Amino acid sequence: MHIINYNSDSIFGELWERFKKPWCTSFTIHFLFYTVFIGGLGVFASLFQFINNKGDLWSITENVITYSLALAIPTIVPILLYFNDTKNKSSLAQVSPIVCIVLPILLTFISYYYKISWPAFICIVISWIVWVISQYDNRCLNDKTFGEDIEANSRNKHGKCWNN
Repeated sequence: MHIINYNSDSIFGELWERFKKPWCTSFTIHFLFYTVFIGGLGVFASLFQFINNKGDLWSITENVITYSLALAIPTIVPILLYFNDTKNKSSLAQVSPIVCIVLPILLTFISYYYKISWPAFICIVISWIVWVISQYDNRCLNDKTFGEDIEANSRNKHGKCWNN
């Protein structure tokens, strides 16, 4: 884990720094291809059905809701696992459940109750943002740190049990 030096005393400044930190080639590829594209295949499938006049806009909305909830709600776990690295612990403990659980569920309710799509699309953007924040220190999604970990493990473990 890596503690970031935050210039802001607010939780929002700290979360902004966490959002900016992970972007490198491997992280960006993982996010765009696996998280957005592969994870969103159900959304894309319903979009293609809609384009071909075999589906309706509401089926796209339902798939967006399902995808965004499946992405947003589990992100609270890694966010809270990095709790000790957080400068604004009390704020994080209060903001995380609201943004990762309450807000997506509220937007889902609004979308279903009023049969409107825009809350679902706001929910998906929020889900992507909190996913990035939750993965800010994932060493496996960073070429440099992943390579450093492999080299360190090779030096420390390779050949330790060999008899001379």
